[in-house]
Amino acid sequence: MSRRIIIRSLPTTELNRFVDVEVYYDAGGRSFLSGEFNKRGYYLAVQPVKREGNCKSMLAFSGTKTLIEEVTRFSAKKLQEAALQATQLPVYQNLLNHVLAKNTLQLADGTPGAMATTDAAEQEAPAILPQAGSSQPLPAAA
Repeated sequence: MSRRIIIRSLPTTELNRFVDVEVYYDAGGRSFLSGEFNKRGYYLAVQPVKREGNCKSMLAFSGTKTLIEEVTRFSAKKLQEAALQATQLPVYQNLLNHVLAKNTLQLADGTPGAMATTDAAEQEAPAILPQAGSSQPLPAAA
């Protein structure tokens, strides 16, 4: 089972640019890129991406993440629960606004970064989450 679930892929006003919102499990330890120590647990991440055909590209350090639940080991069921609750967390909107402002992006519905609301983000259909313990891949984002 994948330890990463994309819960939203929000289109922006730029061609082929999206803002991916995902929940993933990190085993923790020192990050080679930032030098920081990451705690073990489930993270909420927001990252702008560019999609062309089957290729997905992103600029380093253009997104952000935050720990939403510290745990001692991975559980597929807990990952699904965290993914289902992620957009209801107050930090979700803060991360989304931060990434939109940092990258001077605007959501396709015309909402500017500082004014983006959960309602605007929820207009995009959420990803279908796999059953716990399932080895099937997630459906492709629209």
